[in-house]
Amino acid sequence: MTSQVFYRKWRPQRFADVVGQEHITRTLLNALSSGRVAHAYLFCGPRGTGKTSTGRILAKAINCLEGGKGDPCNECAICTGVTEGRALDLIEIDAASNRGIDEIRSLREKVNFAPNEARFKVYIIDEVHMLTKEAFNALLKTLEEPPPHAVFILATTEADRLPATVISRCQRFDFRRISLTGVVERLAHVCSEEGVDASTEALTTVARAAGGSLRDAENLLEQLVVGRNERLEDDAVRELLGLGGDEQVRALAAAALTGDVTGGLSTLNDVAVAGLDLAQFHRGLMEFLRGVMLAKAGAADSVDVAQEERTEMQRLAGQASMDRIVRALRSFGQADLRAAGHSSLPLELALVDSAEDAREAEPAPSREPQARSQPVAASTQPKPPPAAPRVPAATPPAGSPAQAGPPPAPPAQTQAPPEEATLEPPKPVEAKAAPPTSREAPPDRTQKEEVGEDAPRQAPPEPVAPVLATDGANGDLFLRLQENWRAVIEASRGKGQKFKLDALLRSGRLVGLEGEAVVVGFTHQIFIDRMREELDNPGTRKGMEEALESVLGIRLQVSCVMMPKDGQAAGGHLLKAAEDLGARIVKGGEPERE
Repeated sequence: MTSQVFYRKWRPQRFADVVGQEHITRTLLNALSSGRVAHAYLFCGPRGTGKTSTGRILAKAINCLEGGKGDPCNECAICTGVTEGRALDLIEIDAASNRGIDEIRSLREKVNFAPNEARFKVYIIDEVHMLTKEAFNALLKTLEEPPPHAVFILATTEADRLPATVISRCQRFDFRRISLTGVVERLAHVCSEEGVDASTEALTTVARAAGGSLRDAENLLEQLVVGRNERLEDDAVRELLGLGGDEQVRALAAAALTGDVTGGLSTLNDVAVAGLDLAQFHRGLMEFLRGVMLAKAGAADSVDVAQEERTEMQRLAGQASMDRIVRALRSFGQADLRAAGHSSLPLELALVDSAEDAREAEPAPSREPQARSQPVAASTQPKPPPAAPRVPAATPPAGSPAQAGPPPAPPAQTQAPPEEATLEPPKPVEAKAAPPTSREAPPDRTQKEEVGEDAPRQAPPEPVAPVLATDGANGDLFLRLQENWRAVIEASRGKGQKFKLDALLRSGRLVGLEGEAVVVGFTHQIFIDRMREELDNPGTRKGMEEALESVLGIRLQVSCVMMPKDGQAAGGHLLKAAEDLGARIVKGGEPERE
């Protein structure tokens, strides 16, 4: 004789045996005790949470010969018949294979017949969301006003696919995913009754692999019991189920959060070589990263894991920002392992993506060392020759105040004492990339513009470093650009073929306005290369110009320059010379008040 599998043998027979659904069983018991049983119920929720089992218990309870006012006795003829699957008045229909209008018409005809031996004829329609639209329409009237002896129980895992007209005719009960503790306790009870020796760690691993489904957990437990005749330990369970160790999950999570691509790829290679189940490994990684996110938010106690794992989550949460953690979760969450078969490529791409985002989002820790290792390049690269690509300074438009060709002011005027210069009104000047020889020129108007370019390079996303201001239309336009720079970045969201323009602009600093080109400075050459690659695309370039036009009302281009990583360009002899000429300092777009 074939023995029953665990999930059928240990199916709940009383409401008290249903795990993790106390909010439902309590309501049903109150309805039974008060005699207010509804004619139609809708049980919806994840698989393996007890929907069909609860429907069978309810069918026994309302027909129990011992009273029908609470839990079934499981001893009378009706309860025994339902338990053994031979009750004529319990009709179970699989809507996945009986989904047409003809099957529902047959049900409508048979529902009017009186029960054979029970008081109520109970119809359990499983996976009811699979019914066709016509079948639902045929069921509506019967579902709304069934015969007094009929009770309908609809079970589904996708309640959103049911018509609202069907849902409104039922009492809806939402089954919850069973907690890890609830599954472990039920598995321990099954092991105790079956005489199976299993450690708590092994049962916890089985419950975590089941993903909140008690039926899946009982199936896995039976597979392990059949596969091993000795005590079930955690290591043996992981080996049989093809699960990766916690150490590998932690190592990959740490690599993603710290930007260690080499270490992360090595860990994934070890997982693939060991032949572990990548889907299970992926699920464990997502759960761990979720725990890190909760720990970062101060809700570590809500994570249902061992204390050792919770401590590791808190340690990683202290090392990474919330943005990094969320990026890693999104990157790995979008990894589709189904299309890749047994390849670890989706996880490798997610690792590289999350690590790259982390480095782009927080380049600050590497700024100081790079500034010390490349001091000359930082000070010379911001001054490209006039013929640099996409910078229209070499061919200025006619009439541009900052680009006009008149000779500079006489030395007698530029060497005026500071007292006379301060009597003049503020003069905003756009930042301009002057040629290298300008540092040896006398302190005239050209030097003012040079300081105006260097000043904001020490600024955060909103320019707060010194910016020289003089009169002129371009100076006013630059001030408007400073004030609305965030709006420009938002207007560029979603634009870009390979890289996102808004992310690239956030990685740079607004330097100045050179003719009809907005100059954006970057501290890393990789950002300049990416920005220029995007702007070389006509569609992307047009989108960037439209973003600027939507905010400023004028179409401008974008130019990229290298910015120094230290603070030398924001001060020094040029700034002092400019202040001696009477220029005022503007911080964050507003003049510094005396």
